[in-house]
Amino acid sequence: MRRLWVLKVWGDVVDDRRGTRPLRVEDVLAARSEHDFQPDSIGVLTRPVAMAAWEARVRKRFAFLTDLDADEQRWAACDERHRREVENALAVLRS
Repeated sequence: MRRLWVLKVWGDVVDDRRGTRPLRVEDVLAARSEHDFQPDSIGVLTRPVAMAAWEARVRKRFAFLTDLDADEQRWAACDERHRREVENALAVLRS
C-alpha cells in the first residue's frame, strides 16, 4: 500500500501538476489543528467529526508511510527522470 501511495503521488505531482516536489512524508503526517481545515470540509455528508481525535487517528493509521524503502524515497523526489522506474513499478503491481 505504501508503494502504491508513493507512485500515485508521483503521478499527481509530475503528470497532473497537483502538489509540490519533493513528497515529504513528515509534511503529510504533520499534526494539524481544527483551524487547518476549511469549515465543513469534513463531516458535511456525514455526522459531525471530533477533529482532534480524528486527526490523531489518521496520523497513527498512516504512520507506515514513514518507512519508505530506497526506491520509494527516490520516487518521492517526484522527478520526471524516474518515469520508466515508476511505470515499471506500476506494471509489477498490476501483475
